Amino acid sequence: MKRLLTIFLSLCCLSAIAQTEVKKVAILETVDKMGNVPYGVLLQVRSSLTYAISSNAGYEGYDRVDMAAITGEQNFQRTGMVSDEQIKRLGEMTGAAYVLIAEAALYDDQNIIIAAKILDVETGGVMSSTPPAVAPKDPIKMAEACNRISNILLENKTAVPTSVNSSASPQPNNINATPQPTNTNPLINQSRGVTTTAMGLPYKVLTQAPNYANPNKAYIHIRRPFQYAGSGIKHFLEVSGTNLGNFATGSCLCLVVTPGYIDIKDYVGNGSYKKVKERNNFINMSLEVEAGKKYYIKLDEALNRITLESETEANKYHVQITYDYNN
Repeated sequence: MKRLLTIFLSLCCLSAIAQTEVKKVAILETVDKMGNVPYGVLLQVRSSLTYAISSNAGYEGYDRVDMAAITGEQNFQRTGMVSDEQIKRLGEMTGAAYVLIAEAALYDDQNIIIAAKILDVETGGVMSSTPPAVAPKDPIKMAEACNRISNILLENKTAVPTSVNSSASPQPNNINATPQPTNTNPLINQSRGVTTTAMGLPYKVLTQAPNYANPNKAYIHIRRPFQYAGSGIKHFLEVSGTNLGNFATGSCLCLVVTPGYIDIKDYVGNGSYKKVKERNNFINMSLEVEAGKKYYIKLDEALNRITLESETEANKYHVQITYDYNN
């Protein structure tokens, strides 16, 4: 009888240990496709997510991961691209059960946008993801935002049958569906982008190209090619009086606007948007856009002007972010 009791207690202990097994989550470098988020902010996002994941019972955040050293992927921080094979190799070398990929984009001088997802090492599938959320650069508020993001990721960890040769940007199921919030954070919603009109800005940010399906809208592609402009030079893109932030070299975006008059300015110089604008050094273009049409614009540093280009030339470049205007 004592022997049976001992075996039973041992099994209970083993069961308890299994139930409290800590699962490691490898947290990769924060992706910055536009290349305009300061390194310190990217580091802050990663460390805040690591701490937040580790604060959840049963999980350990692990950020001592060097993608270049482990997988040979040199451009991960700019592309967010990772294959199933690379995910599995990460798991083997770090002992992680999951991999967390977060992407950040500049929102304004005080805030950034963060989107994140968790991948299963064994299957390579997306276990959970969050829609883009606005997060302050302030360290304390950033930590709070990352804590909310980690809670959503770990609470909604349900396998999704999908390939992971993708970036950190979430893929919406239905762009026309009315978003149904599942949390109390007003800055996180379940749409395909971040709705900003409630915060006084006349647009919402989409982390992918538009589908061009609305015949009542016009679509303006803007790109900044790789041209030398000097060390520390910034290009603040302003559309109809609204600052969209520093437009990094090699970037390509799309404006979704209603027909009418659109003014595009590119303020060039060193320093903050306010200081650069005070110097009044800019190139600009005014367009009268028509519904259902696409326009392609290049910021030409060499010629110090904004020029129109052909659709064939423009389509060589991938739209990284979209601003859907309520102009």
